[in-house]
Amino acid sequence: MKKLITLSALTFTLCFLFSCTKDSQSLNTTSGINQNSSGNQDGPRMSPTPAPHPDIVGDWVSLKLQQVTNGAYNGLHGSYILNNPLTSDYNTDVKLVFIRIAPFTSLNPSSDYAYRVMPTDMVVTTGKVHLAFYLGSTTLDVGIISYDPSKMPNADEFTSLEYRYFVVTRDTYLNNPIDWTDYNAVVTVLNTAP
Repeated sequence: MKKLITLSALTFTLCFLFSCTKDSQSLNTTSGINQNSSGNQDGPRMSPTPAPHPDIVGDWVSLKLQQVTNGAYNGLHGSYILNNPLTSDYNTDVKLVFIRIAPFTSLNPSSDYAYRVMPTDMVVTTGKVHLAFYLGSTTLDVGIISYDPSKMPNADEFTSLEYRYFVVTRDTYLNNPIDWTDYNAVVTVLNTAP
């Protein structure tokens, strides 16, 4: 368990470290609070309620993965710049990324596409790897690290993978009791093409 937590933390660190943008999504919630002369606040600190906004469905994208090294760990990193940056209204919404695995590959020997939600683990020729993502306001970053820190995952094994992101508003998420790790259920609820 400790090794899994370490690998997950390292994957996220790699995504942040090798991201091509600096993402500032912090909210300044104290600017609208009045203070009297004694320094007491006359109201509670509350995050602003975001304006109503739609769910977002991204297109399927392929990523060029590059080898990265962070200390003793080796991994792969890919980044995609979003066509339309996300506003701060989406900070509290649910962010999902699915992997589509092409049929008749070593990762998917069936005749249909296979779908997996991230983060996830896969077994490839170099051993077991962990895939994780970070969806910022301008980029989708994907990191892949091996459970064996001495082995670099082979980027060629992941060329058939495509990635699709979804930003699901809290209302949609809370009002639809589906399995949000099931790709077909997600596209049905969001009324979008698979």
